[in-house]
Amino acid sequence: MGLLLGGSKAWPKRKMLVKFGRSSCNLTESRCNELLARVHGGMSRAMGELSDYRIAHHEFDAVGEKMICAWEKGLARSIEPE
Repeated sequence: MGLLLGGSKAWPKRKMLVKFGRSSCNLTESRCNELLARVHGGMSRAMGELSDYRIAHHEFDAVGEKMICAWEKGLARSIEPE
């Protein structure tokens, strides 16, 4: 990540994203959870589309596999409830 969040440039965990949403954006915890759920839904849809693309374009399969792996790690770290 290019900016500091909580004193770190590491990609934030869900708890830190909610804290940021509450303190810097004046969101309720419920609204933060709703928005993170929407991100999860969008990422799930994108992963499905990427899977279809990998099937149609075999030359992209290795890159697509790495993308899916990175996205799954990101979802587990930042989006999915702890």
